[in-house]
Amino acid sequence: MDKSVKPGDNFYMYCNGTWWKNTAVGPTSHFVSRLSEMKPTFNERVNSLTDANYAIYKSHLKWADPNSEAAASAQKL
Repeated sequence: MDKSVKPGDNFYMYCNGTWWKNTAVGPTSHFVSRLSEMKPTFNERVNSLTDANYAIYKSHLKWADPNSEAAASAQKL
């Protein structure tokens, strides 16, 4: 945290400012996003869906608002 920054002025720097200032990123550093780490797991889960698993998944949709964009997208799957 960088408590010299007011949370209302720049919340990101308030939370991460000290790390931001003290961490050197060199030319050999690599950026790894959480999405790239999640993709293999997501693909494995999608590929492991069986009819029985899909039925369970579909039964959970009744809890979603049927008029929501998320429910409409999920029901297309």
